[in-house]
Amino acid sequence: MRVDFANGKQYCKDRYHDLYFIGYLQSGNFARPSCYQCHFKGFPQKSDITLADFWGIERLDKSMDQDLGTSLVMINSDKGKDLFDSIKERIVYKQFSMQEARIGNPAMDTSLHAAVNNRELFFNELDNMSFKEIAKKFFPTPQRESTLKRSIKLQIEKIKLFKHALGTLHRIGLSKINLITTYTCFYSKRIKALNRLFYYNYGNSILQINSNATLFLNAFLKVGEKQVKYSNEETRILLENDSEMYVNGNFTVYSGSYIRVFPHSRLILNGGFINEKVQISCGDTIEIGDRCAIGRDVVIRSHDGHTIDKEGYKIAKPIKIGEHVWIGQGATILKGVTIGNNAIVASGSIVTKDVPANSMVAGVPAKVIYTNVNWH
Repeated sequence: MRVDFANGKQYCKDRYHDLYFIGYLQSGNFARPSCYQCHFKGFPQKSDITLADFWGIERLDKSMDQDLGTSLVMINSDKGKDLFDSIKERIVYKQFSMQEARIGNPAMDTSLHAAVNNRELFFNELDNMSFKEIAKKFFPTPQRESTLKRSIKLQIEKIKLFKHALGTLHRIGLSKINLITTYTCFYSKRIKALNRLFYYNYGNSILQINSNATLFLNAFLKVGEKQVKYSNEETRILLENDSEMYVNGNFTVYSGSYIRVFPHSRLILNGGFINEKVQISCGDTIEIGDRCAIGRDVVIRSHDGHTIDKEGYKIAKPIKIGEHVWIGQGATILKGVTIGNNAIVASGSIVTKDVPANSMVAGVPAKVIYTNVNWH
């Protein structure tokens, strides 16, 4: 945030120290409510062309960064391509992959998350207090750290990283498979992480990331957590060629589960857990909303695995599971399904059609048996 005043003075602070940006981006006190549940995130996009800021372009191609702002143009349809082709001779542009664009643009897939759910209280207080006063109450400004403090924090982080690595080796019993997995998590360029400590690997857990596949860790991912301490149950994650997996909220994968992301497909985890022996076969896109509870032996398949000779047939279709969804033991979620927020899927159900929000479905195939439900 930079303001140049007529008297020659200047105000300039970054997003972590300017009060407006702290409340808007860090605390999330006064963004629009729709920003927290954006219907235009993810893919397929609903427009012919999507425009955005190309955050991180300076790391991909410095020639495209003139410190004036570089636009990201996503072409989503044939009509969008025709529109872009009609003006491309008058602009400077270069083509990048979606994988490259996502590195600095997590907002392509995820909504804004409020740090504290106090938006209504914030606006009520705003009528009675100055902005400076309300900022002090709801999002106090962090103090700039001295060079010495930053140096100490850096050393502490290194010690934590070392202790975490030792703890991981102790938990996995120094097995060859898990040493490879641990090495992958800490050093692989196929993992894009805000912090390498975001990956927590239990014994007998295998992570395989094939060519051009990427795991994006924007939050903690725990893989292979055991309910029986000395169980040898194997937990597997396979990202096939050119696939992507996003962890946008803290997520736990319990032991015995198997996650497979097919080539050119995307799995998006926004927070919650899958219990033991859950199978996720991801073709096209699967998105699981925040605070979902997915029971034992559940199967989520957006890819058939084999083709059928039938007009209009597609081997894969996206699945979207909303926020705070409870899926009971042994249920099966098939391709092309959307499950609304706060819904419940009863044990053993086979879901082949959309599930409305705040409803409970059961049966084979699953049908709505209750509406206006809530669960804890």
